[in-house]
Amino acid sequence: MTKTIACDVHDYVEIACMYRYDVRLHLRDGQTIEGRARDIDTRQGKEFLVLDTAHASGQVDLAELKVLQVLTPGARFQRVDIG
Repeated sequence: MTKTIACDVHDYVEIACMYRYDVRLHLRDGQTIEGRARDIDTRQGKEFLVLDTAHASGQVDLAELKVLQVLTPGARFQRVDIG
């Protein structure tokens, strides 16, 4: 079974992409990743947040998100705790 995120959380991720917010992602495995939210990609039944990082573009499985923190000043939201 593919793990999905709640619709309201998905909305926040879409907003971050739409406004190209700089974000810090806290993942379930303890990793922290920073980058600019760019898009959501769907492959093989999974959704990924596409990020531009300092070194390259990357993708993070949305099901692995624990916290989405927005670093961009004046953003429409600052933090979403996914759990």
